[in-house]
Amino acid sequence: MRQAQPPYRAVSAALRDRIEAGEWLPGEQIPSVRQIAAQYEVSIGTARRALVVLRDEGLIVVTPSWGAFIPQ
Repeated sequence: MRQAQPPYRAVSAALRDRIEAGEWLPGEQIPSVRQIAAQYEVSIGTARRALVVLRDEGLIVVTPSWGAFIPQ
């Protein structure tokens, strides 16, 4: 039997789809961790973990105190 993916993976997949669809252009800031948590109804920790996945994949650049951006 196949298990459902962890919530952070589901959120990172949804954000990846939005990035790949061109919803945010290079240099643009994506929503904050709090906004992502609220939109996907997950904890802030889960939203942060989803962003780490995207950062590790090179899809976003995280700048402390500024937020996460699409690389240029």
